[in-house]
Amino acid sequence: MTHANGKYADFEGLRERAVALRREGLSRRQIRDRLHVDNNDILNRLLEGEPPPEWTKRPNAKDDLRHQARELRLQGRTYDQIQLELGCSKSSISLWVRDLPKPERRDPAEQARLASRKRWEHELAVRDEARRRTKTTAAAQLGTMSERDLFIAGIALYWAEGSKDKPYSRRENVTFVNSDSRTHQMFSNPHPEHTDCPEINDVGFLNPGQSRQTGNLNAVRTCGYHDHELNTVVALQGTITIQ
Repeated sequence: MTHANGKYADFEGLRERAVALRREGLSRRQIRDRLHVDNNDILNRLLEGEPPPEWTKRPNAKDDLRHQARELRLQGRTYDQIQLELGCSKSSISLWVRDLPKPERRDPAEQARLASRKRWEHELAVRDEARRRTKTTAAAQLGTMSERDLFIAGIALYWAEGSKDKPYSRRENVTFVNSDSRTHQMFSNPHPEHTDCPEINDVGFLNPGQSRQTGNLNAVRTCGYHDHELNTVVALQGTITIQ
């Protein structure tokens, strides 16, 4: 290749020097400064075909996400499920996993249950972290409490709790309080018949912030309950033991 007379007249000689410096591990900037090459086009031609040294390559922050996305896809996850798990866009997921086989299509109802359960698990984790921070802050503000302080606090909490069960006025019921930001439907086991303890079915539909009581639970037994719409979410299941 020939070039006009001037600064870069001996192009082949300059290229040999540039390639040698590249193979020694120098960056483009270092080679440019060493050879006094001010023209980027000329520098590109000098280094054509020579890969950059490893130390000049910037790490790709999404490499780990890409690996996780491919692992989830191989497990049969959909784009929606991978997005929910990793928090990345569907367009990125498509680029990362489009060469992998598509998972077998699941029943839409099952997909909805899985997505709902995953969202709820995430919400519970967020709440647990918020409770932990609140407790830590409260403990720091209160400091060490004496036995007398705890006794007075216990009395205040007991008094503020409201009505109590008394021998002359039996109140064998349980109050359900919806502290969530979404509605819930609490019913007796089993699902979907709700026949074991019909008294629990009095709770039924609960809006956010709403509370309702069960019917009178007088018979000695253990009653299971669950959310009718989210019946597979363990955090929304429980038992009431009547003695």
